[in-house]
Amino acid sequence: SIYEAFPPTYTGCFGSITTKNQTMVNIFRRKKSDKNEGDEASAAASSEQVTDKGGSKRNPPKKGSDQTRGNPETITLRVKIPPNVKPGDTFAVYAGSRRVKLKCPPGAKPGQSLAITVPVEKTNEKKLNELNGPNVKAIPNSDPQAYTVTIPPSTRGGTKFAVLINGINMMVTSPPNASPGMNLQIVPPKSDFPKRKRDIGQKFEVRVPEHCKPGDSFALFANGVRVLVQCPENAAGGQMVRFQLPFRTKGLVFKKLEYDCDGWARTLQITQMKFQWARVNRKQANPSNSIAKRMNQNAYVRHISKHGMELIPAQCELVESAVISSKTGEEICSCTDLVEMQQTKPLNEKVAAFHSVCKKLGRGNVKKAKSFLCIKVRRDHLLLDSLQAVIPMSQDDLRKLWRIQFIGEEGIDAGGLKREWFQLVSEEIFDLDSGLWMTCGENQMNLQIHPSSNLLNENHLVYFRFLGRLLGKALYDGELVKGHMVQTFYKHLLGWPVTFSDLEHLDPAYYKSIKALMTMDDVEYACLDFTVGEDIMGSRKTVELIPNGESVDVTNDNIVRYLEAVLDYRLVGRVRNQLREMLLGFTDVIPPSLLTIFDYQELELLLCGLPHIDLEDWMENTLYTGIFRSEKNEVCQWFWETVHEMEEEKKARLLQFVTGTSGVPPSGFATLQGNDGGIRKFTIHVVPLESCLYPRAHTCFNRIDLPVFESKEQLKERVDVAITMVSTGFDLE
Repeated sequence: SIYEAFPPTYTGCFGSITTKNQTMVNIFRRKKSDKNEGDEASAAASSEQVTDKGGSKRNPPKKGSDQTRGNPETITLRVKIPPNVKPGDTFAVYAGSRRVKLKCPPGAKPGQSLAITVPVEKTNEKKLNELNGPNVKAIPNSDPQAYTVTIPPSTRGGTKFAVLINGINMMVTSPPNASPGMNLQIVPPKSDFPKRKRDIGQKFEVRVPEHCKPGDSFALFANGVRVLVQCPENAAGGQMVRFQLPFRTKGLVFKKLEYDCDGWARTLQITQMKFQWARVNRKQANPSNSIAKRMNQNAYVRHISKHGMELIPAQCELVESAVISSKTGEEICSCTDLVEMQQTKPLNEKVAAFHSVCKKLGRGNVKKAKSFLCIKVRRDHLLLDSLQAVIPMSQDDLRKLWRIQFIGEEGIDAGGLKREWFQLVSEEIFDLDSGLWMTCGENQMNLQIHPSSNLLNENHLVYFRFLGRLLGKALYDGELVKGHMVQTFYKHLLGWPVTFSDLEHLDPAYYKSIKALMTMDDVEYACLDFTVGEDIMGSRKTVELIPNGESVDVTNDNIVRYLEAVLDYRLVGRVRNQLREMLLGFTDVIPPSLLTIFDYQELELLLCGLPHIDLEDWMENTLYTGIFRSEKNEVCQWFWETVHEMEEEKKARLLQFVTGTSGVPPSGFATLQGNDGGIRKFTIHVVPLESCLYPRAHTCFNRIDLPVFESKEQLKERVDVAITMVSTGFDLE
């Protein structure tokens, strides 16, 4: 609107006008004798009388009146006439956040000040809540800005929950007496970091799955990105809903979406813009009374708190979707870049992008003269000297370039000494004689944390913190370490879901006994309670899985709770303190959000290196069972031709898929071990195509079930899918 001033009826003042909504807007010019003539804006009007259009006089608002404090109807501002503006010309000014056009009054000159009274701008609630989550509403006209937050479902009093306020993820503690659905009024603290703006991305439209209810979440692909969408409260299955991704993409505004196959996948949660694990189902899952099926479908993620660590449902763990500098608050790697690295780049490109981000994290902001750190160690006290040098380091020092100097030896470290140092130190700390590690079952290839390390090494927690930093620094610098851990620990380092089947890698015999328990009609006949027996240095100790667990019998009603407690104890509980220190040391170097680009198989390859695989030795030490018991069969020949055509990374992944590790025994495939400690040669078990559509692995026996495919192309495609999707936990059958 153009606000026009009328001719003056009083000295130094100009008349008033009426806008379309009949609200009075006054414009007047200050006298030259007034102070602060050049001020562009002020909340106070002149002390002179103002005359309205009808000629009747009224006094302007006094200081402290409702109008000067922010009358709910009008507000007074002061502006300066721009240069080269003549009486009668139109010029624009900003009144609050609005752009207002004024007509220069007669007799006015450039540089003179005018005071204008304009209608108070109505609060745009949609704009106020543009960057807020769905359970957050801004309270208009509050100073400081306050918000109403609705406590989400299943949130108990005293627990924390995440909210998105003005584009920033925050944690809110629910009051002790609060319950889900209640509203809280909060005033968030001011942040010294610059506010992260959401990219103006792309909108999508999707049909809500039939089985979804309001508030339920469902996962899908949106333009190649796997996202988690929450069904709105006013929507139901079969209806179309829209959401927005923070990515700028070319093409149509709305894209056709595809649902993924069954399994656990990392998704981008739209509400809080964080990464979250979700189980993706092709169709509504039928309720199952099978305990084994329910346990295999459930997944859990280790969660680190200030005072401990525990397994929580995978869908409850949230990870930041961008890499932010802890010192400046600057966004170093955006959500768009992380998603692209996760889902589109091969391993070599991931590694290149990873090291580029690492350089920005640490060395990019360090002066050249201080860009490296010299670590002096003695060869005969290598582990102790290294620990004493690394443990006191700050995060900045951990991310600097290290140079290693062996005391008493000449030489300048140009990379070779550091490479040797990583090999020697890791070999010493992974040595079984250190008391920190033990073999997995009787398999000498994989190591797991010794649950009694506190009895064997009184400073064991310091050593595990050092090991975590050593592994993080090796990944950060692209160095290799000696020692293959059991697959579960690589999952813990990355925060990947673990399932009931992970017990098999730690203790095959115990896993077999627990699996048999699931098939019992009445578990009360097993005479179990909520305890487990633990052998500690030759003595037997009973450990309670829950408070007073010795007096709680296992029944059909609480069998699932018992199995979850056993899983938590076996995977985390018995080595809780050691594992927590190792994870904290690992994330001291690398932020968790940057680790989301790798899977646990890739992490093992990056830390331990690609193994040297002798294909001739592999083929010579392979057994053939099933329908065809000879390598001369066409399907087996297609398999080996496909392996010959694979790159080294794919060969290592195939070995991981079948044996559970990328390591090859020093004496070759002839001494390949199973989880029972015995020799288990690589075995190809040929099965009908009807029994399984994809290759299936049995890591305890180093066996791959190979269906009778119709062509080499089909075999190559299915093998590639199997070794790629196994790390995501998808059910290929």
